[in-house]
Amino acid sequence: CSTLHPYPPNCAEIDCTTTNNKWCVKCAEKTYYKLIGQDCKDKCSSRNRWCWPGSCGNELASNCHCMTGFKTVIDGNTAQCQ
Repeated sequence: CSTLHPYPPNCAEIDCTTTNNKWCVKCAEKTYYKLIGQDCKDKCSSRNRWCWPGSCGNELASNCHCMTGFKTVIDGNTAQCQ
């Protein structure tokens, strides 16, 4: 299983039953990604300026709430305040 590539995005460790059935069990970087179910999701991050200025529910960029006067632009797992 550990030789199956490519790994799911932002994943450091996978588990699997077949080459078509693989899932993430550890994210590449805990500071920037959070394991939700079997996928690593982007967290709010000053590194990427996701959801800034604003806040995120459950630490996830996809749950971004921008400050008043900023528009939330969500694209997949990421969000930006414009």
